[in-house]
Amino acid sequence: MIDLTKFQALFFDLDGTLLDSWPGVYDAYVQGCQYFQPGADISHIAALRNDGREYKKAIQYVFKMDCYNEQYGDQVARFYLEKLSQNAILFHGASEILAYLNSINKIWGIVTTKEKKFVREVMKIFPLLNTENLICSDDVSNKKPDPEGLLKIITKTGLIPNKQILYVGDLESDVNAARAAEISSICALYGYVSPREALLTWRADYYINTLYELLSR
Repeated sequence: MIDLTKFQALFFDLDGTLLDSWPGVYDAYVQGCQYFQPGADISHIAALRNDGREYKKAIQYVFKMDCYNEQYGDQVARFYLEKLSQNAILFHGASEILAYLNSINKIWGIVTTKEKKFVREVMKIFPLLNTENLICSDDVSNKKPDPEGLLKIITKTGLIPNKQILYVGDLESDVNAARAAEISSICALYGYVSPREALLTWRADYYINTLYELLSR
């Protein structure tokens, strides 16, 4: 068990870690293809589940474009937001761990490759996710595995990078970003990860099968 009382702060990735957003994301991309490219092959979209690329790059991938198309991106975003309340759920233990962190006045926050316009809508549906300690893809020039986002949130919370700071994520880029920021990593094996690959090669500091494992007993 990880005793969170011994750590200075706990930061989370969002998609695949606190929020199971993939059903809604996938549905929006499929709707987008049906809208702009009826009959087009959509088999490649499934690979985005554990890809971790930011939204504009994902749009290019889905529609097989060399450059981002704002019209396509805006329409897919509308499809996503229209059904967000139906398609997004918190992973088991997310509500409990955030409530626990608040109860012990532990510093926590979110560092995600999701764009802020989407994160704000998610927070309306799940108020417990609301935090001033938030870094989105819009806030950085370099995405994970670059440590820029983590270093920004560490500075924002008045801390100095050290192994008493934890970052929870489900992708290899999360683990590598934490290592580059010189903080501790927790790999969420329940997320969008291949557990076998993560256990064999990623070298995270800790592994969890559920967020409940972070609760003090």
